[in-house]
Amino acid sequence: MIETKRDLQDVVSIADRDVEMFLRQNVAETFPADGFLGEEYGYQQGQSGLTWVVDPIDGTAPFVNGMGTWCVSIAVLHHGVPVIG
Repeated sequence: MIETKRDLQDVVSIADRDVEMFLRQNVAETFPADGFLGEEYGYQQGQSGLTWVVDPIDGTAPFVNGMGTWCVSIAVLHHGVPVIG
């Protein structure tokens, strides 16, 4: 299933949501004090000073069209400063 967000170029698939939920749940189990910011489900504040930032499928249009030019983008911020990406 594919939906548009703001315009026809900005699409979201069920895979976007499933990947984000998978990552969100696994981060919460492994690092329960960390925050999480995902493109599909928004921000959940943590207490550790670390926030995971995720674009579950960066390049959804190529993904849904069977092209290989997409990825899962993940970064970690420490008090708002990128430390891993």
